[in-house]
Amino acid sequence: MNQPADFLSLELCAHEHLDYVNKSLVSCVIIQTAERKKYLFKEADLKTFYVQNAPIYREITVKQNRKGLIFSGTAWDAFGFYHCLNYLEKYPGEILNVQGVILNDDKKKNRC
Repeated sequence: MNQPADFLSLELCAHEHLDYVNKSLVSCVIIQTAERKKYLFKEADLKTFYVQNAPIYREITVKQNRKGLIFSGTAWDAFGFYHCLNYLEKYPGEILNVQGVILNDDKKKNRC
């Protein structure tokens, strides 16, 4: 954490570990928004590249007959997948389509 580095911020909890980083050794920041950069780095003058990690929402104008929920991504507790399963237990009439991967450790737990 005390080495020259570029900083990539695409996670929610970077601030928990940022105290361990020598910010004077950060050569540039790749981050989502100016607000997030200011939150993490205050007024530091760093070369900054803004990259979105989520698509821009566009409303679908074609009528859709699809019903249910979609989970797309890694079926991992840290990504909220098991919150979705808990929701389904409370609302058994709902449908959840899952597209993604399940981690080997989770497969062994027989949760999926």
